[in-house]
Amino acid sequence: MSWHSDLVQRQDEQVDTEYDSAMAGSFTEKTPLLAPPSSTMPSRSMQYVAALAACLSAMAVGTTMSWTSAAQKPLTDGAKGDFQISETEFSWVSAFLSIGAIVGAVPLGYLANIIGRKKVIIFLAPIFVLGYLLLAFANSYWMLLLGRFLLGAVTGAYCVVAPMYTGEIAEPAIRGVLGSFFQLLITAGILFIYALNALDVPLLWVNIVSAIIPAIMAGLMLFFPDSPRWHLSKNHVSEAQSALEFFRGTHNVNDEMDSIKQSLQEDALAKLPFVQSFSTPAAKKGMILALSVMLFQQFSGINAVIFYASKIFEDAHVKLEPSQSTVIVGVCQIIATYVSTLIIDKLGRKPLLILSGAVMAISGAVLGLYFYLQQKTTVTADVDISWLPILCMVVFIVVFSLGYGPIPWLYMGEVFSSQIKETGMAIATVVNWLSVFIVTKFYGDLQESIGGYGAFWVFSGISVLGCFFTFFFVLETKGKTFVQIQRELGDEQDNLQRV
Repeated sequence: MSWHSDLVQRQDEQVDTEYDSAMAGSFTEKTPLLAPPSSTMPSRSMQYVAALAACLSAMAVGTTMSWTSAAQKPLTDGAKGDFQISETEFSWVSAFLSIGAIVGAVPLGYLANIIGRKKVIIFLAPIFVLGYLLLAFANSYWMLLLGRFLLGAVTGAYCVVAPMYTGEIAEPAIRGVLGSFFQLLITAGILFIYALNALDVPLLWVNIVSAIIPAIMAGLMLFFPDSPRWHLSKNHVSEAQSALEFFRGTHNVNDEMDSIKQSLQEDALAKLPFVQSFSTPAAKKGMILALSVMLFQQFSGINAVIFYASKIFEDAHVKLEPSQSTVIVGVCQIIATYVSTLIIDKLGRKPLLILSGAVMAISGAVLGLYFYLQQKTTVTADVDISWLPILCMVVFIVVFSLGYGPIPWLYMGEVFSSQIKETGMAIATVVNWLSVFIVTKFYGDLQESIGGYGAFWVFSGISVLGCFFTFFFVLETKGKTFVQIQRELGDEQDNLQRV
């Protein structure tokens, strides 16, 4: 899964209107290890550095997604040495990541509202390390399942908490850029595993090296304060002031402090019961839009491509080694994701989603045609077009990384109001990982029933539907404040009411 969100967390507790003193007995945070600013000149450097540190969790997430590409052959061919599992069992090992994410996303994500975003990011790192150690030293099928489940639970939480943290420390002018870091680091994690596999690193060491990433991330996060917004929600006034000065590089943050306080007060006053909060037109439309872009993201077939990249290239009989081909795809993916961080706030969400969906549909259809010609005719034997699968996969990954990779997570944070942001985000994350489970678990079954060409044609058809949905129904959010977005969702009597 790939993936990113720009979030401003709704607080579930009634926020006091008195912000001049700290709550007795409340959680507190020590001054960050990096010294707060002494200059009155603003600087964004700490926002970038802190976001990158938090998004190392995304790199760890990326390793879990491409792990199956490196592990499938050793585990199913018995090359690991200890034991061997069947292809069906491996499909469950692959899918258990998403099962863990479905279970862990909501409760672990909600924990961030209680103890803070930073603490959750740090405290979950040892569980991530344990999951990889279970995979490294597994001597049974059940140890593999447990390891993948633990990795999935933490992965689901990181997909909630890390974007939440980066969204809350970012100032509006760089919100899109910092929000794109999460997807960028996911692609870095995917490429990392592809590269280790291409270098023939034994699976044992792939697991051990992957376990180091969350450990490094946890150590780096000790140097940064928690979200100023979270601190204010807990009435930690001095900590919030210190954190905001730290991230803005200036002591002149009184106006922004007042703005956050006002936002929290408004959230508390407007707080509605759970069912009622989702009954407004804006909430209903926001939920439809968020879930729709998530579903089109996953049913484009992206995780079938990432999880089974080596197998796809092996079946395509390309001249390069499958592991080398996956590295090419991974490099192109990370370059395209970086480019998306530069253009996402300039071109807008809708144009990039339409472009992404349309080109994915074309490249997927052509890849399906290649498999059809290979299996049903002698064209691929008579004409050397072994380069075509690599080209199709590269194009598919590149355009995904420009649009459907980062935008659904960013968009989700924009269309949910602060009243339902926490719950809406959790629901959308669960739906996303449920879709990952369906695609990764049943891709092999779909391939066997209608062939590799049929599977990619199905994915292409879904991408075409996504283009039409985006064109007619998706609301453009570029350059709009959260208030403007909610007003448009709630006041416009547009065609989305018929969805």
